[in-house]
Amino acid sequence: MIGSLIATFDRWRGETYRLAVDAAYRRRAVASGLVREGERRLAEQGCRRVTALVLKDEGQATAAAPRTAGSGSMRSVL
Repeated sequence: MIGSLIATFDRWRGETYRLAVDAAYRRRAVASGLVREGERRLAEQGCRRVTALVLKDEGQATAAAPRTAGSGSMRSVL
């Protein structure tokens, strides 16, 4: 497995959790592709808003992921 993203939709809001990419494949746009595909699949189900839980302890790459993926600005980092 190269990478994974968990995306859920409760008919009100989409959520993304646990974006992970194997270290050997980082910096190759794998994470961006996973986020785009997750958002596309959520939109197919009627989702119009997606949030992401970003943990500060997970490192710089995680904190930069929403901005890199072209998502809106982050309001807070846990």
